[in-house]
Amino acid sequence: MNKSFLPIILGVLLATLHSLSYARGEVGFTIRAGDKEAHWSKSQLLNHSARQVLNIPLLNYPDQNFSINAVPISVLLQDMDLTDASVLIFTCLDGYSGVLEKKYLLNDDPDASRAYLAIEPDEKKWPPLPKDANTSKQSAGPFYLVWSNPEKSDIPPEFWPYQLSSLDVEDDFARIFPALLPAGHLAANDPARKGFQVYKARCMHCHQINGQGAAKLGPDLNQPMNPTEYFNEAALKQFIKDPTSVRKWSDMKMVWVKDDIWKDEEIDDLIAYLKHMAERKPDMKQASN
Repeated sequence: MNKSFLPIILGVLLATLHSLSYARGEVGFTIRAGDKEAHWSKSQLLNHSARQVLNIPLLNYPDQNFSINAVPISVLLQDMDLTDASVLIFTCLDGYSGVLEKKYLLNDDPDASRAYLAIEPDEKKWPPLPKDANTSKQSAGPFYLVWSNPEKSDIPPEFWPYQLSSLDVEDDFARIFPALLPAGHLAANDPARKGFQVYKARCMHCHQINGQGAAKLGPDLNQPMNPTEYFNEAALKQFIKDPTSVRKWSDMKMVWVKDDIWKDEEIDDLIAYLKHMAERKPDMKQASN
């Protein structure tokens, strides 16, 4: 096993344990960076000196208005060892996981978006998430990553993970997930290279490529077949832009929380990356040995 995957596997296992603890009312939030680990209980966060009461629009609660207790993520990260190459991988109680951009999480500029960890009080639970699949009436708690002024930094919906369990600080994305990288010879402005950034921000939270990535909620996008190999391009563009207009089933996860969240150029770049990665599949026979 590649040792670089161990912290991520550990994060998912701990999230599973946290989900069991959550059912018993014992829950906390953890940040890990190398040998350093910080853990806060709900009570500690609700009594944190940097805690604020916010009343901001919440992406996963459209048309609902309620106050939240929240601590700036930048404050929680201030004692962690971060480098220019550091990436942050979040893990949620249901196994949803992905990469967050460090520059946004550490931002303190009032003229840009700012990230907060929202804490759900035990005595005043948040409303159930308003989605059809939420038959168990779960809320976004116990912890929810929220943003003030998300439009100022173009924060995508995937950067709003709810039922959050932990953050893991990793040194180098390329070292952890080498099979996701486009070819090194591509120019910086090549559509495939720009599409790789779109994949990291918008798709990696559910989909692996070549068996690598932080989550497995959705199918691998390159093995055994790449979507560009079985979709015609027009259908693939429509599926990315509005999945339910192409396919729909009862427990479908790929449902956007609001309309028009994709820019056409993002879709074009993502498809360029997928086409490029279709030519960069690992030797399946060798990979199985």
